Amino acid sequence: MTTPRLESGENLFEVLREKFNALADAVDALDKLASASPLLDVVDTGAGKLIQWNGPAPGGEGAAPAENAAPSGYAGAFAVELVGGTAARIYNAADPSGQYAGEIAIGSVRHNMPAGTLRITPGAAADVYLTVHYDAGTSSLVYAFASALSASVTGAQGWYRKLAIVSPAGKVTQIHLGGDIEISGRWCG
Repeated sequence: MTTPRLESGENLFEVLREKFNALADAVDALDKLASASPLLDVVDTGAGKLIQWNGPAPGGEGAAPAENAAPSGYAGAFAVELVGGTAARIYNAADPSGQYAGEIAIGSVRHNMPAGTLRITPGAAADVYLTVHYDAGTSSLVYAFASALSASVTGAQGWYRKLAIVSPAGKVTQIHLGGDIEISGRWCG
């Protein structure tokens, strides 16, 4: 099957609108299919939808996961896994028994973030965040894992990254796949 080409005289905006609407319909169809299949997940991240294939690698007999991979298959810093259905463990999947979840770099400041856990309510959806904010009272940076964002994190002196989403069924979808974290530029605000 070949992709149809833009013809002379066609309105580019109309063609793009048609293609985008077809893509949105396909994602909605995948969402319905995912609810009936353990091999496919569609997760609404709030900023869009993440489509995740949980089956074997294409073209192979099902490649074995990396030796130190998290359940999601991600084998880097700030991996998230569910423990006992009541806690999310944040750790470095490249060193699962290590004491650090990963390194955070803010300009020339480097911080080894200790591995940690967050309480999760069984049967409820949860987000897992890494947060950093500047505390003017102590003139220091405060690093934490959180399941909700406070005003100190979402304000002008704060920063956060969503690491994972935990579904009501207890499935973890790893959102952060980039290893150690570097915060560059300005704080969010």
